[in-house]
Amino acid sequence: MMNRQQEGPRIVVGVDGSPSSQAALRWAVRYAGLVGGRVEAVGAWDLPGAAAWSAPAVDATFDEDEAERRLVEEVRRTEWSL
Repeated sequence: MMNRQQEGPRIVVGVDGSPSSQAALRWAVRYAGLVGGRVEAVGAWDLPGAAAWSAPAVDATFDEDEAERRLVEEVRRTEWSL
């Protein structure tokens, strides 16, 4: 088992495709490089009705594979823009 202190800090950043999340991801990558850490990008999205008392928080059109593909694409775009 690896010692977590030897791995360096873990920087977690939420990614939703917005310009602010792209900026946050770029910042996280630069910061990780400075402190010897690693970045964990987490995909985030809003489900209609999740914050209200209306219908259950279910999105029948949500495609988990598509969401993962978009997250990977955004991370790759960010890597190339640094």
